[in-house]
Amino acid sequence: MNEIYGIDPSSPKDLKDLKALFSRFGLAHGRFISRYPSDWERELYTNFPEISELDRARLTRLIQLHQTAFLTSPTPFNRSKTWSRNVAEQRLRVRAFDRILARNPNEENFETLEDYLWGEDDDPGDSRGAFIDMTPECYANACSPLFECSSEVHVSDRFFHLRNQSGVMNRKRWSVLRALVGRASKSSKCRLLVLHFEQPPAVPVKTFEMKLEEDLEEIANEFSFDFSYDIRDAMHHGRYIFSIYGGLQFDHGFEISHGQKNHVHWLSSAELNHLHVYYGLATKS
Repeated sequence: MNEIYGIDPSSPKDLKDLKALFSRFGLAHGRFISRYPSDWERELYTNFPEISELDRARLTRLIQLHQTAFLTSPTPFNRSKTWSRNVAEQRLRVRAFDRILARNPNEENFETLEDYLWGEDDDPGDSRGAFIDMTPECYANACSPLFECSSEVHVSDRFFHLRNQSGVMNRKRWSVLRALVGRASKSSKCRLLVLHFEQPPAVPVKTFEMKLEEDLEEIANEFSFDFSYDIRDAMHHGRYIFSIYGGLQFDHGFEISHGQKNHVHWLSSAELNHLHVYYGLATKS
């Protein structure tokens, strides 16, 4: 889950390669292409200097349709060296990629994109889900790709109340929310978190909303972030974090339990569309 691939932008040979490549990446697949170098898409264009205007338009459209397949890379790139040489040197310092796909041939003997796409063992496997530690940091890490591509993200958990019925702060849920907002605030796009939950029993609606707004204002000021909320009389049991582009389901919600695991998976298109309808979200164009 959340596998990051380093792929040489000079390795695709034609649009057929690109279509096959992009079909394996993105939020619904749980695997992503690192923007390494930072202008990966521009480098891709230079790989096709003689294609027709029609194919160039098709290439542009392919890239536009698969923007959620990319993740920003903080890894430095030395343009005086080849892509493969850069990757080989970076591997000695940090683990920047879960898998490396290079052009055929390449001086470092990396796996080639050609073999990955068209070789005998061309099944990439299932990267949608994983069992992760039930900690705020792991929840935030799981959601990072979603925060990077979405301006508005929704948290759906009928029981995710920041205070109990007596008005006492639930420190565990507070820490989860802080971790999520802290990670989202580092994104250049994400600026709004919408919380969906049920009205707790035995708590007057006005009292609940007043305390909720006070709590959210505190964390909003800390991170310069915006919140909205949706309180319902009844909700489904599933616990999700999602946007118009993709989403995650958390089998055990957002509880903290050290030493325990929570099964998390990226939603398929059908699962995501169901949430869009349920919450009245406009789908992506």
